[in-house]
Amino acid sequence: MSAGTLALTNKSDAVKGTGTTFTTMKTGDFIVVSIGGTPYTLTVKSIVSDTQLTLISKFTGPTQSGLAWYEVPREAQSLITAALATQITEALRGQNLDKDNWQQVFSVSDDITVTLKDGSQFTGPSWLKIVDLLKTVDLVQAQKIADQIRQSQNAVAADKQTVASDRQEVESKASEATAAAQAAAESQQAAAMSATEAGKQATIATEQAERAERAADDAEQRGAAQVTLATEQAERAREEADRAAASNPANALLKAENLADVENKGQALLNLLDGKPLPLSAPAVNPNDAPTLQQVQNMSGGATGPTQSGVMNFGIGAKSLRDSRNYIPSYEVAADGQLLNRADWPDLWAYAQMVGVIMDSVWRGDIGQRAKYSDGDGSTTFRVPDLNGVQLNSISSLYGRGDGGAGVAGTVQTGGVPNISGVISSKNIGAFPAGYVNGPFVSSDAYLYQGVAEKLTSATTATMLSFDASRSSSVYKGISEVRPNSFFNVWVIRASGAFLAANTSFGVMNSYASGQPDQSLLEGGRVQSEIRIEGAVVAKAALVVKARVGGTVRGAIDITDSRGSTSVTQTLTLPEGDGVIMKWGDYGIGSAQGVIPSGSPINANNATYNGFYTGNGAGGINFINEYMPLLVLSRNDGGNIGQIQVGGTGTLGSRAKLSGSWTPWRVSWSDGNTTVDSNGFIKRASPVVKIFTNGNFETNEESEGVIVTRQAEGVYLIEGCLGLNSDGGWGGPDGGFEIPVDRNKQPLLWLDYEVNADGAVLVKTYHRVNESAPSFAQNLIEGKKNGDPVDIPALVYVSVRLQMPEKVTPINESQISVHV
Repeated sequence: MSAGTLALTNKSDAVKGTGTTFTTMKTGDFIVVSIGGTPYTLTVKSIVSDTQLTLISKFTGPTQSGLAWYEVPREAQSLITAALATQITEALRGQNLDKDNWQQVFSVSDDITVTLKDGSQFTGPSWLKIVDLLKTVDLVQAQKIADQIRQSQNAVAADKQTVASDRQEVESKASEATAAAQAAAESQQAAAMSATEAGKQATIATEQAERAERAADDAEQRGAAQVTLATEQAERAREEADRAAASNPANALLKAENLADVENKGQALLNLLDGKPLPLSAPAVNPNDAPTLQQVQNMSGGATGPTQSGVMNFGIGAKSLRDSRNYIPSYEVAADGQLLNRADWPDLWAYAQMVGVIMDSVWRGDIGQRAKYSDGDGSTTFRVPDLNGVQLNSISSLYGRGDGGAGVAGTVQTGGVPNISGVISSKNIGAFPAGYVNGPFVSSDAYLYQGVAEKLTSATTATMLSFDASRSSSVYKGISEVRPNSFFNVWVIRASGAFLAANTSFGVMNSYASGQPDQSLLEGGRVQSEIRIEGAVVAKAALVVKARVGGTVRGAIDITDSRGSTSVTQTLTLPEGDGVIMKWGDYGIGSAQGVIPSGSPINANNATYNGFYTGNGAGGINFINEYMPLLVLSRNDGGNIGQIQVGGTGTLGSRAKLSGSWTPWRVSWSDGNTTVDSNGFIKRASPVVKIFTNGNFETNEESEGVIVTRQAEGVYLIEGCLGLNSDGGWGGPDGGFEIPVDRNKQPLLWLDYEVNADGAVLVKTYHRVNESAPSFAQNLIEGKKNGDPVDIPALVYVSVRLQMPEKVTPINESQISVHV
């Protein structure tokens, strides 16, 4: 122990000495003190005088004076640190070399050269090279060799783990040596002893490093032996395979043939399948791909029927007849030639653009073009075909027919039947009087005789009677067909992709044969939503039922993102059993605020479902703090409920509801509401002040505001309180003290106190001699008798539990309401 005592001030780099000779020290030396059992090692920055010096950094401990101290020269500290650094560097250098060797063994695909600690080297094949050799040998024999290599690898891995463990032990010993070096700062003599101990620890660290080195060498040697053995076995297997192929070439398969030299490929495939069906990894895509069973089952409608994606489209633009105008579904429009808004009917407008639109002026000016779509006003509307003949001058009562490949689709024509015409010719009959010829007949002064025109003379009277059915009705036309009778309905056009079916079940199903393999996964048809860009699917979601044969049945939503180079599918499986799927924020999960219980006022007793709750502020009842969050754990709504809440000061409370009744809140102990007395025991905190030898003191949160003054030897005045606290946990009013004890748990002091009229507490301490103890444990102090006034011993303290005045704090920080 160095001469004199020191005075240290919290957050100050100045050190004052009493009876000290600081000038014998040097800059960079160390000062070691102990306060309350905590050692502090301080580095000297500059020396002002024998009684004053400056530290490199500000002192972080409590303000204290009269401290015993030790001087540690910087040379002793540096030697210890250098020795430790050397030993650790050597150990780590060996570990780095070992790591490089192992990296070659695992990563290089050719021969490698391993360097040992003594500088010697070993060259041989890496494990990747051995694997490449094994690919050329018989699979069964190669498997045996691979198993042996795997066993060797496991053994080497175990050795590596041993090396790693030894390395950790080296580092642990090095840390212990460092701790020993720091402890050396207790005194010069203690420093020398710690240096010796550090040397021992460094020696131990060296031994551990050597053991790690030997373990690594052993691992390398075992690995090399295993590699050599595996290489020899691979060579033997290859030689055996070569001999077998040479003795019976007909039974040998050449690797380069890729199984093309198998004699009976069909039988070979059956042998591989072993009576089981050939599994297909994906549905058929290309024309020559084999379809999966599910695809076959889904093609019940033929090649153009449903696919695995379900209904692919809804026939936008398809024309059909409805019975009357009294009911036309909302996804259809009448084909009346009316204008529609493009924004209201985007699907039909897209379809119209695919089949082609004409200018609206052309549509209106030519009735033969009215079975086509027009561009409407050119920006916001479009016009649908007038198949019902509603618009002005449109042809009514239309029915459709094929265009015969003539490119006349979309044009309109009027109805009719082929015309009937003929001629009756005669001579000398005389002309038919006017009014005697009508209807399809017409007379002429020319005639034909046996189909040949005959020249008339002046004596000949000619008359020809012609027949033309078109003269009697416009139904008769110059065409070559008869148009049939028809019925009247309303032409409509499918205009929307939505599927609407009120009071109707819509099923998308897959059918399977009975006897599916146990635990195989069966999937139902998918109800799928897709996003396509230029025809390519970029995102989709599908609702599907999935059943595990012999297991559970679950609903699932498969969500696929195909925007990147690889499609990623995530499956959300619906929970099993009855229940309601929660949304974001239900029961406080995922939201910024918990659920507020019901009641007026808000009552924590009403928070009975599992979840995260909170009070709504002032006025809430049965909370520890109505401003803080509350966690509820419920077995059932009527009882067996647990609640956990964080208080405003960070305390943690809990309570339970059993058989319909709530227990009081139980507050857990922590460093916020407990204190450790001078003898190391935990007690309820409340307001506690710790008094040190020279009158320095420490308060906790509850005792903030008190002041301690040392008035004389062994006399300390505590002001700013209202006497002692009567907490039974400290023994009542007279038990509100904890005095220090020696290593034999014997008290070091006698203590008395007085409470002044203003609530201040006067604490008096006296020397205590334990006369019944052996001489070494009697607590003898030269010049002091049993009962003489004496200061509290250095490095320990007396704890006093006080009664404090009422504090006024904001209600939203610390008000506690506990009502049941």
